[in-house]
Amino acid sequence: MSNEAPCKQMRILQVTATKPSYCEQVNIRLSTILAQTGFVCNAPVQAIAEKDGFTLTLHEHSRTHETGKTIHVKTYGSRLRLNVYFSKKFLPTGLKAGDFLAAKFEHGTITARKLPDANKYYIIGEEAHSPYLLMSGAILPDAGFEADAISTVSVVNNELTIRLWDQQATDYPEIVKFARSRKLQIIQPYQSQEVRLKIPPYLLDAVGFEPGDFAGVSTHHATIKMFKADLQSLGF
Repeated sequence: MSNEAPCKQMRILQVTATKPSYCEQVNIRLSTILAQTGFVCNAPVQAIAEKDGFTLTLHEHSRTHETGKTIHVKTYGSRLRLNVYFSKKFLPTGLKAGDFLAAKFEHGTITARKLPDANKYYIIGEEAHSPYLLMSGAILPDAGFEADAISTVSVVNNELTIRLWDQQATDYPEIVKFARSRKLQIIQPYQSQEVRLKIPPYLLDAVGFEPGDFAGVSTHHATIKMFKADLQSLGF
């Protein structure tokens, strides 16, 4: 019976900086997916640096003429982890700390490519046969979005824009009237251990999101912009 994963799996990785040397690294802590794709404890992995990304291949699947460096899958507690440190022998061009990567996990191979610049990425889920996204984390309060704040949503050029409303400027009925006159939607964050914001399926549909798509999020004070990453252009 084959131990290969039934299909490819896409995930998001991020380039970070180590301390005290501040060398870039990518930590892959997806223990279940690593195990499913054959990356077991102490397995030797061939790391090949490429433009705007890299490829990791189990030695048993790698080509003998390839260059790069060898790293090993480790365990921390009972969980698998693969730490990819940038060095002279492994230095992907075009990557820096803070960059997000789209990563395709297949049996014996992990392919990672740089995503367009954004403050954060989400993978669109599925609920009741519709696209689903629940935003959470520091990205919301950092942009000024607190629980129960009123915000308006517009969709222009396949990009979703959420803007906070100055609640002192008017009352709620006037906000509704304003939103309807400009074909805007109204949504509000809520508190559940942390601030969360659910994006309604009809808004995700309007941007063209489907389950499994990557949503890039860029924030400024009182504004969140969301776009659909083109994974096909990255070779996926």
